[in-house]
Amino acid sequence: MKHILKSNDVLKNGYSNVFHVSITRHKWPVLGILFFLVLSFLIISSGYNHLNSDAGIYGRSAKIFYEQGRIDTSGAAPALIGQLLFTHPFFLFTGFNLRMIHIAVYVANFLMLLGMYLLLTDSGVNRFIAFWGALTLIISPISFRFIDWYMTEPFFMFYLIFSLLFFIKGLRKGKILYLYIGSLFCVLGILTRQHALSVAVALLFISIVYYKKLNKKIVFNSIAASMIPLISIGLFYMSIYFIKKGQPEGSYSYTLAKNILVSIFTNPFDFILKLYYGILFFLHYIPLYLAPLFLIFYFLLVSSHNTINYILNRSYILIFSIFFVLTGTALLYSKKNQLMPYLPSIFSIGALTDIFGINLIGKNQAAKLLTIFTGLGAIIILTNIMDFFCPIPLRNILSAKRNKKPDKKLVYEEKKTGYEKLAERTDFAEKFLYLWGIIYIALTILLYLLYDRYIYPLSVLIIYIVLKYFVSVKEWKKMFIITYLVFFVIFIHPIMNRNLHMELEWEAAHSLIEEGISPYAIHGGLGFNNFYSFTHIDNLYKDVDTGRPVNWHNLHPLAIFFVTSQSGLEKRQDGIVLYKSLSRKRFFGLLEKKIYIYKRRDGYSKPVFI
Repeated sequence: MKHILKSNDVLKNGYSNVFHVSITRHKWPVLGILFFLVLSFLIISSGYNHLNSDAGIYGRSAKIFYEQGRIDTSGAAPALIGQLLFTHPFFLFTGFNLRMIHIAVYVANFLMLLGMYLLLTDSGVNRFIAFWGALTLIISPISFRFIDWYMTEPFFMFYLIFSLLFFIKGLRKGKILYLYIGSLFCVLGILTRQHALSVAVALLFISIVYYKKLNKKIVFNSIAASMIPLISIGLFYMSIYFIKKGQPEGSYSYTLAKNILVSIFTNPFDFILKLYYGILFFLHYIPLYLAPLFLIFYFLLVSSHNTINYILNRSYILIFSIFFVLTGTALLYSKKNQLMPYLPSIFSIGALTDIFGINLIGKNQAAKLLTIFTGLGAIIILTNIMDFFCPIPLRNILSAKRNKKPDKKLVYEEKKTGYEKLAERTDFAEKFLYLWGIIYIALTILLYLLYDRYIYPLSVLIIYIVLKYFVSVKEWKKMFIITYLVFFVIFIHPIMNRNLHMELEWEAAHSLIEEGISPYAIHGGLGFNNFYSFTHIDNLYKDVDTGRPVNWHNLHPLAIFFVTSQSGLEKRQDGIVLYKSLSRKRFFGLLEKKIYIYKRRDGYSKPVFI
């Protein structure tokens, strides 16, 4: 039987009109997200006549898909399909061009942030906090690089979040249509990156385990909605196998599965140790994605008596979390002392050490500070996750104290009112979200994909976990705004700096080609060989067996021209003379970059790396 909540009942029970909010109530957060992305576009944007690194390979696949109508994955993973399907409509009116690719990336980021905001508000989070919680997905030195880069992350996160959103809506409201819409997004997510499979598995598991507490129609349709992505991805890879007539013994998936099984049965201790280290990687990376939110949470932790009580009420959980994180971190330090400085990501270290061209601290000091920060964040995350699985969750005890209802029976007694049924469904959806996080972690660890890109999606769950404890909003409004503005200014600078540097490198090499110099005679120092263009210079890439564009310096190891920046001059060697230089100012003259082009002297026989 459906139950419709009255507004008074909603307010009485601590909810802020979660399920029946009009569109106008979401107006300012949506406009705020749009303003944030437009501002980022104006600051970061460049000429958009090139793509770099893996984005160039993905751009090549997008070009082939538009011009020939076929999906080419010879130079990229088959899961790229969801990304190509998203960007293809942008070329229908303008034709294939790189500017539209970048615009498509910003649109994907906008939908990702919008989905995260809706996911939080539907879970009962205040709109103001949900807005800043959504922006947390972008404002970090790691995730900021995805805001203007044609990688799978923005597209995968959009599909993933909307899949979670509609599955949770379907479970909470009991609406079957939402389940199948979520299933569609899950299929698109799997076709973008296979990790979206974790969402379908979580829904299937929840439907089977809790079938007695759900309506039979919901159980049946939840199972059906979860099976559609599983069957779709199975048929997809079967078709690839038969079309390419591949050898399963030589495939990556087969070899990986074989190694995992062998490891489990032959050396279970080593396998458990790998899982332990894998979890530590997750716990150390996630706080960096949530840096602004965690900084505010630390202030809340220090100033809020209730929050301190919340942690101390389950001291054994806190002690275990501290032991788990600190012991593992110490083991990693002792085992591989070169690992930990890069565990919190080289991007974060770069953002801390060099701000506006000023070297604030050394890289080793920055790595230690980040490790301390991520260690504290890891303890908080682990404590909250373990608390969720306790028989009596601490958040209910804390809620009882705030409402001055010390009698636990008022909190835990199951009642048969419509509100209690709604609360039960809400908690049921929350279990689905937690279960998805666990399956995602397990899947990523088993696939040995433990680095920043693959840990990034888990921040969706961690943002939800942290934001549940921001009960009072007024006293934290200024803190949210000021903190996020500071992080935005600090972390967007390295991205703006990097884009300007790459833009000048491309322009330098392009000017050489216009003078009649062959592309293979140009060496880009440490990065230029990763650039690919599809609009101005079509002959700069060449198909090989892998389908990847060939790096220019590999065509001719004795390249005669070099493109570098001022930092490259420190290692300048004899036999090179300055040919010319290019400089450019950006962002109202606040940022300036200069690129130098050097020419090798005649008779120099070995390649020189600047």
